[in-house]
Amino acid sequence: MEDIRTDVIIFASIDLDNKTVNGISVPRDTYIHRKGFDGAEQRKINAIYGEHGIKGVKKALSYILEGVPIHHYIIVDYEGVKHMVDAIGGGRGGSTFYYEVYRSYSGSSFKYIYRRR
Repeated sequence: MEDIRTDVIIFASIDLDNKTVNGISVPRDTYIHRKGFDGAEQRKINAIYGEHGIKGVKKALSYILEGVPIHHYIIVDYEGVKHMVDAIGGGRGGSTFYYEVYRSYSGSSFKYIYRRR
């Protein structure tokens, strides 16, 4: 495959004791300096996956987060997102773009939101 890129990058912290997950979505068009890569498309964080795989993405993300280590990773497709959200009994999400709105979602709803974002 040519031009393999990540679609969504989420840095997550999982608290097993309290059964909570907090995540930060990293915009896939986040620019990062890459020596020898001068084109605008080549400087986006999502382009690193195609050139350097998951190790490159972990290194770049840790750099952006000022040295926060990335211990584990998962690669999930849209159907996987649906199953994960359903497995934990749904989830809450929302937006604070215009005003704060949060609601509960099923796995199918999350899958739809991720595809539409």
